Amino acid sequence: MNKNARQYTEDATSALKHAVENLQSALETVEKPQNHELIEQALQACQNAYNHTNSTASVLAQE
Repeated sequence: MNKNARQYTEDATSALKHAVENLQSALETVEKPQNHELIEQALQACQNAYNHTNSTASVLAQE
């Protein structure tokens, strides 16, 4: 069975949630301040993407 747009969006949301969790774990173990900053930036980008895909999935679920 082929996936629809909502299902693909939910998959992306799930993957982004996992990425956020991994980056949060990385922040707990990073040693160099410059690497900490890079991970924080990546975490923020993933959180923003997660929030956007999550809200998109919610809209698609209502259709």
